[in-house]
Amino acid sequence: QKAHETFRGADLDIIGVAVNEPKGSWGVGDFCKKNGLTYRQALITPEVSRAFGNVDEVPMTYLLDRQCRIRYIWEGPRDFGTFSAAIDRLLHDKGGEIQKK
Repeated sequence: QKAHETFRGADLDIIGVAVNEPKGSWGVGDFCKKNGLTYRQALITPEVSRAFGNVDEVPMTYLLDRQCRIRYIWEGPRDFGTFSAAIDRLLHDKGGEIQKK
């Protein structure tokens, strides 16, 4: 949420993807409301899961560049400073390789 608020208006889109949500979109909406999340949310599909390495555990964070290439992957929670630094680098970068953290 903090990244969404901090980088609002930047060339960035933040999307939450729910995995294994037994209540479907209702459950996602309820979770967002209870936790004050205002960025876009989606439910994972089998295609999305396969494209990102069969995601079945959360939190997983993927940071993609403007060409939709995965540039950063984080397994587990991270602090805002980690996300902020990576987002800032990527917004000002012209290319580069994936960084696994």
